Amino acid sequence: MLERWFATLGERLVGSTAGSASGRPAGNGPDGMPMGVRNAARLLWETARREAEEVQRGELESVRAELQAREDALAEAQTVLTQREEAFAQARASLMRRWPPRNRLVKPWNCSSRSTRSRHTGCASGWTTTSSG
Repeated sequence: MLERWFATLGERLVGSTAGSASGRPAGNGPDGMPMGVRNAARLLWETARREAEEVQRGELESVRAELQAREDALAEAQTVLTQREEAFAQARASLMRRWPPRNRLVKPWNCSSRSTRSRHTGCASGWTTTSSG
């Protein structure tokens, strides 16, 4: 049996059609490619594809982890901002209770200065301002 296999090996490798009734060498596929080569190419392709998928999965997980870290940092910053806003609102409310706007009068710094935007009137008293056009 082995002797017969070796006897037809040359024909199979060269691609002679003498060893087959279908018109192709024994052991070759319909397109004439040896089955061993076809199987090796398929195995190589499947291995390369699996490894590429694993690399893609790793990169995807890395990007997801980075996005999750950014989302967590953003949520923490949002919490800090909300706490600051609440603290400012409480401070403002406290100040407003101490000095309500109706009781506060602000004296101009320098009644003698004149600008195009506002003109101070009543500088003797120094308490009122009017806008000029």
